Amino acid sequence: MSPLARTLRPSKLRHTKHNGFAVELKPGRETAGKESMSTTVALVVGAGEGLRFGGEVPKQYRRLAGHAILRRSLMAFLDHPEVTAVQAVIHPNHQDLYQDAVRGLSLPYPVHGGATRQESVALGLESLADNPPARVLVHDAARPLVDHGVISRV
Repeated sequence: MSPLARTLRPSKLRHTKHNGFAVELKPGRETAGKESMSTTVALVVGAGEGLRFGGEVPKQYRRLAGHAILRRSLMAFLDHPEVTAVQAVIHPNHQDLYQDAVRGLSLPYPVHGGATRQESVALGLESLADNPPARVLVHDAARPLVDHGVISRV
């Protein structure tokens, strides 16, 4: 088990009205005193194939007012003053769609998700293990209308 996984406190898991989750990370011996503990990372998970939604393009890459839904979700967190970093989790076969959607945005390389949402979130959290943040906000990439008020309250 990674140091990050050991620091998760399930009692701090809160569900918002917008299908997002907040996971409060508590510093353990491995992370105590590190500067990164004052950070908030948004983990935007869009690793699904969108089969139930139908169509040729997964729903997170469909256009909404001229931009991919995923881009709008990422931008909501990138523009928030309390969010220190944003990490996308995508389907391994969607690299080209992702690059088109995020062109011009300053983001780290995306994490490739797993076969289920749970696996994708776990892989996203594992990607943060080398520099664990104080808080991780997990958000569904196909929910682009999250506003700053909701993000701040979580």
